[in-house]
Amino acid sequence: MAGVLNITQERLIAAAVLFAAALVGAVAGAKPSLAIGMAIGAAFLITAFAALPVAIAIYCFEPLGVAIDESSAVVSAAILLGISWLASLASADREEEELGWKWSPLMGGAIALLVALALLSSSWAESPATAIETALLYLGAFPLALVVMSAIQTRRDALIVAGGLFVGACAAAAYAFLVPRENFAEAERLGSTSVDPNELASVLIVGIAFAGAIAVMGRRSPALRVVAIGGASLCLVAIGLTVSRGGLLALAVAFIAAVIFGGRWRGTIAVIGVVVGLCGYYYFTVFAPPEARERLEQANLGDARILDGRTTLWQVGWRIVEDKPVNGVGAGNFEISAKHYLLEPGNLPRSDQIIDTPKVVHNTFLQFLTELGVLGLSLFMFLVVCAFAAAARAARIFRVAGDVDFEALARATLVGLAGLLCASFFISQGLSKHLWFLIGFGPALLVIARRSGGGSESA
Repeated sequence: MAGVLNITQERLIAAAVLFAAALVGAVAGAKPSLAIGMAIGAAFLITAFAALPVAIAIYCFEPLGVAIDESSAVVSAAILLGISWLASLASADREEEELGWKWSPLMGGAIALLVALALLSSSWAESPATAIETALLYLGAFPLALVVMSAIQTRRDALIVAGGLFVGACAAAAYAFLVPRENFAEAERLGSTSVDPNELASVLIVGIAFAGAIAVMGRRSPALRVVAIGGASLCLVAIGLTVSRGGLLALAVAFIAAVIFGGRWRGTIAVIGVVVGLCGYYYFTVFAPPEARERLEQANLGDARILDGRTTLWQVGWRIVEDKPVNGVGAGNFEISAKHYLLEPGNLPRSDQIIDTPKVVHNTFLQFLTELGVLGLSLFMFLVVCAFAAAARAARIFRVAGDVDFEALARATLVGLAGLLCASFFISQGLSKHLWFLIGFGPALLVIARRSGGGSESA
């Protein structure tokens, strides 16, 4: 059976190569720029057919920290990834597939319901077209969790994608250092027009979490440990220079989560957290530019424009929740419907961010609540809880089995998810690739633990 499946996969890859070559060749003469883009897409599709975990690592490689809805190229990559995933399901070993999907029926159902709810919301949304467009974006983003759950079947697969996320975070930090800095809210912050400081900080936190796991794996390889520590240090410095209040708070939460979930490494993590905290405090009190210090110390003065803007968005968002708690205003319709909730008692100092230049809620949880109601937020939180539970159970199984490396990887997943969710309280990133990757990575690690650990979950 395995030989037949391998032949089938080889035929799929060969067919994909021939079709891609013919299509790119036909387009090249008429429009070379389009042909280049198609060639890149074809290369990605072929990679996905040949080695889906490698394609996932490439897909999550995000040096620009751009969310899915901000790049049509990334959306196209999501479609190609989905096509290759469906093809892999068609040719998968059913015994392994059954094992891989034991954890996922409820999560898959929740994702399907969330996308269906977004699509259904077009029937009551002020802008049905926006709701449908957003639902399609959800369809391109949310299933990444399912792809990760079913595609990552072996230890090697998990290491490939974890290494990809770590390298991607380091690349994001390095890129931000290389491009000219932008003046965000009267303070020079690490970022550019294509790298929002707050989004960059959230990506770097995930990189730091996986750097910790890689450092543990490098206990027998000094070079690997040096790379992990160097990458983590680069990401830490970059987070500080973003001067992102949400990012710094998320970093603190990640360290607290690391102590809580750290297991045998709790003491070491606590010491590192204290040292990082003291270094950060010393930098911002002694060396940081006055604008950056003012942004952190006197938020209502140094950064009143942005703070009041976010406060206004949250106030309006809560008014929507009070008015439509069950179904919300429809997927993607906050920016369109928010203006109807301005004429109510209460000070809204930044109404321009509702009328002149409409903004998103700047809170992932409130975004789901205002647009898809209680059911939408409940489905999202159910997925988050499942991811946490799966990663925690995987860590326990690896610990009992004496698998130090993958115990560290499971605990890093918990820490990265905790930090990313904290950062999501200050920005709307429901379409974040890293978020949906981590939601799927916990269950994937649990499958690997049950297949290879063979141990009890109790100490």
